[in-house]
Amino acid sequence: KTGNDANNGSPSAPWASITYGVGRLNATGTLYVAAGVYTNNVILYEGTKTIRGGYNPTDWSWDPAGQITEVFGKASPPVTLLAANSTNTLCNLTLRGGTNSDAAGIRVFQACSLVVDSCTITGNTYGVTSDNFVLQALYRNTVIARNTSHGIYAPITYLSGLGLCRLYNCTVANNGGSGFYTANPSTQAGYKVSLPVVATNTLFTSNGGYGIYLKGDGTARAAYSLLYGNTSGAWAATNSANADIFINDGNNFTTQSPQYVGAASGDYRINADSPAYNSGADLTAAGVTMDLTGTLRPRHATFDRGAYEFWMPPTVIVIR
Repeated sequence: KTGNDANNGSPSAPWASITYGVGRLNATGTLYVAAGVYTNNVILYEGTKTIRGGYNPTDWSWDPAGQITEVFGKASPPVTLLAANSTNTLCNLTLRGGTNSDAAGIRVFQACSLVVDSCTITGNTYGVTSDNFVLQALYRNTVIARNTSHGIYAPITYLSGLGLCRLYNCTVANNGGSGFYTANPSTQAGYKVSLPVVATNTLFTSNGGYGIYLKGDGTARAAYSLLYGNTSGAWAATNSANADIFINDGNNFTTQSPQYVGAASGDYRINADSPAYNSGADLTAAGVTMDLTGTLRPRHATFDRGAYEFWMPPTVIVIR
């Protein structure tokens, strides 16, 4: 609230808007954003750029559990990626309000690389939508929930090159359509394309379609994940010969409830009785070292599954 776009963009004299700050980044740069609600559509073009939220506006300490940075799209997508061959990273942001018929929390128009780390994508038509498959997307510790259609949606699949979507320790829940959905692939120059999906330590629960739905000549793989309560079933995947191409890499749960603290109110933390507790794979090598709130992983013997690591402060016993 102390920001002004006439300032110099330093911690003591910050800019007011994300859009203005992004426009002043170098080709490679990071924009630090204080807690608050920002009502504009952020457009990212070429370069290697990072937007990081969760900062206290008083002293610029990082506190993602207590300092919420929200980008409210007001019908437009909160974040739009337009430039080809760009590399963009979004950290500790809540993205909501992309509510036009084809809007999303993140809308990708060009071939690029995207990292979504510790974000909440909710209250949009789609969580994320990509207009092509030459997209290298990595989601870590991210909640994609309560969007009116699919959580991640790829409506057009025609480019002659494969992208890759990886979901590590994510929670994809209560979306109106499938958790992850690709439409019918088209053919260009005889090359039929779809998107390989890799999900590890990820919860796909109570979505209005499948947990994962994939058509085309790609593959879908899951390990140490939990797919439960999805209306159409855990997964469906067919290639051009209608063969099942979903690969179960093991340790997936499909018959057990995740036992969220309060999914009805949007609280996707797990409790100590959850099968997701203390049952995940170690993803330290994949860059997963904290959960969505900044809690270090693992807090127990092994990783928990989903975007939140279960943690209760220890009981304090005073001995006199």
